[in-house]
Amino acid sequence: MKKVVWQNTEQMGLEYLFMKKGSVEINIESTVIQTGQDTSFCLEYAVTLSHGWEVRKIDLKEKGTVSFLTLSTNGQGRWFDKNGQTIQSLEGARDIDLSCTPFTNTLPINRNEWTINEPVDLEVVYIDRKLNFRKRNQRYTLVEEGEQRTFQYQSGSFTTIFTVDSFGFITNYPGFFKQLNH
Repeated sequence: MKKVVWQNTEQMGLEYLFMKKGSVEINIESTVIQTGQDTSFCLEYAVTLSHGWEVRKIDLKEKGTVSFLTLSTNGQGRWFDKNGQTIQSLEGARDIDLSCTPFTNTLPINRNEWTINEPVDLEVVYIDRKLNFRKRNQRYTLVEEGEQRTFQYQSGSFTTIFTVDSFGFITNYPGFFKQLNH
């Protein structure tokens, strides 16, 4: 069992995440509360993972609205909607990237083997705050090993460096998120 609290440093917001490892799977439950000039929201999400940190299912719901999204995967790059129908546009993606949380960076960090300065290219299901989704390419590179590991992250023209704790959870994502309880 692990609890993580992140502060959104780009906008005013917090996230409370609870992770529980069961005998068959890892379950994540989280609440993201964020407020900005044009938008305020409370998003709850739950992710079911294999013990190898492979996504099996994600459920998202925005509190106070009828907005929700359910996606599941076979862990081999095939995705399904809430009715079990295949989503062809997501074919090949293995991970998820939920834009309002640093948690989803934990998935490829914990699933892959890392060698310093050897990049790992991924296809992910990117989910924005309004629960729209599409496939995107991302690159992670381990740049420093130590008490905390440092990764370079790249998606499109965006590049940043962030640090993670021994559990693979982001401790500092400059300009965006900071873990408050590490």
